[in-house]
Amino acid sequence: MNIVFDLDSTLTTIEGIDELGKLKNVGTEIEVLTNKAMNGEISLEEVFKLRLGIIQPNQSDLQKIAEKYLENVTPGAYETVAELQKEHTVYMVTGGYYLCAKEIADALQIKTWYSNRLLFDNSGNYLGIDETIPLWQNHGKAFCVSEIRKLSPQKTIMVGDGHSDLEANADIFICFAGVTHRESVAQHADFTISDLSEIPAIINKL
Repeated sequence: MNIVFDLDSTLTTIEGIDELGKLKNVGTEIEVLTNKAMNGEISLEEVFKLRLGIIQPNQSDLQKIAEKYLENVTPGAYETVAELQKEHTVYMVTGGYYLCAKEIADALQIKTWYSNRLLFDNSGNYLGIDETIPLWQNHGKAFCVSEIRKLSPQKTIMVGDGHSDLEANADIFICFAGVTHRESVAQHADFTISDLSEIPAIINKL
């Protein structure tokens, strides 16, 4: 099977964009926008550029978030990913940013993963986003899941905590509520779990 993980609040216990907001002293404002997007109250496209425009992150900021990801890996993530990789192919699909996501993908030994990219000038200052990557748009994760299916045409499982994960059009959606329980997401999930170590047992029964 293809097992696809979200990153923020799934493989790590933090939300990278919220941590960027805290770095720039606009944390509360960013968290409000993040929760509205994750709960499906506003569109991903609307909130994505808005948050980055407020934060104006530089490359150094992204490296700090990469370090925070590694410091806050969700309990059981290393063991669960390693166990799943014995028989399945594990992927990561995140609306987060390449410079942050690469560190945790490497640490978890996830070879194929998808993320957004930010653009910077020669001094490392924020210029915008790479709009050719669909993950900043509504249903961007669904596009990536369809690409994964092309690479590996077999049953595909999505594990995540937000509406974008629910809408990724995987065969099975596992809502991970171990960091943040979003009832509007959980009520539509095939399974809801609070511990990543529950995943292998669920998959073995499918």
